[in-house]
Amino acid sequence: MNALSLVQRVARRNPAYDQSEYLDEVNAAYKETWDYILQLADSFFTDQKIVTVGTQAAEFDFLANSNGNLTTAVSLRAFQLARIRVKQPGDSQWVSANPRDWNDSDFLSLQQLSPAPVQVSPQYLYVIFSKYSIQFARPLPVGTQLEVTYSFIFMPLQIVFNGSISSSGTTVTGSGTNFTQVVPADFIAALPGNDQDTDIGLELVMNQGANNQTYRVKTIASDTSLTTLTAIAPALPANTNYNLCSVPDIPDGHHNVISTIATRNFMSTPGNDTRATFWAALAEKELDSMRDSIMIRQRQEPARVKPFPLRLLRYTSAPGSR
Repeated sequence: MNALSLVQRVARRNPAYDQSEYLDEVNAAYKETWDYILQLADSFFTDQKIVTVGTQAAEFDFLANSNGNLTTAVSLRAFQLARIRVKQPGDSQWVSANPRDWNDSDFLSLQQLSPAPVQVSPQYLYVIFSKYSIQFARPLPVGTQLEVTYSFIFMPLQIVFNGSISSSGTTVTGSGTNFTQVVPADFIAALPGNDQDTDIGLELVMNQGANNQTYRVKTIASDTSLTTLTAIAPALPANTNYNLCSVPDIPDGHHNVISTIATRNFMSTPGNDTRATFWAALAEKELDSMRDSIMIRQRQEPARVKPFPLRLLRYTSAPGSR
């Protein structure tokens, strides 16, 4: 399902609202499902980036590299840090860095000297602070690589339909279109074709009467050019209407939970519908189903009986003597 099909499903259940209102409620429901998955012991919304120290420093802004101490930022979508590993210039081994509190004794001992010497060997201790800044106990030299494993934030679903399109094979050309505006300007890197881990999903829906054919978008080159995974057949003539729609990043088989939660929200407020309790119960059931499906993917090896962690010892005792 995509943003348009989700909006249409909610609209059938709760008519008389504007599309922007439906989309807003769908995004609120999408955020709820995203947060639900994020709290599971799973790496569903996880990415890994390797960045390089460009200026000798102890503080690094992984979110936007605002201080310029890295050659590139990790990602504007970065949210929760899972792991950092460090590789010194010219070295061949990654060494784990360890998180600490500001008042940790080991962290403070490494910061005693002023100016602090450059850190060229373990132990790498750091504190995470602000939105996504990292403070190491000592400066890292230029050329040091940092492998950052992190979870990322969700992108609201959008529907873009300005202008018209035509096609030839997998190439779609727009006239008066703004394809890239399906994401905020600062998040162009989230468009398909940039990063397989954090790319958002997009679908192109053609408005051709009752047959709304849908094609998955492979890349977006500009506001007027994109490619699809499958060739569009028959080719679209000039001035064809379309909808470019975001696809939720939650598991494909559970997109329906978004429309169910959005329906629940509409019926509770502003609808004040007596069916709100039914949809609330259904939303909870579908959330639990989604959770169970995601947790199953962690079972990569069959269950087995593990040995008792402590050895069993036999003791003999002699009768006490006086």
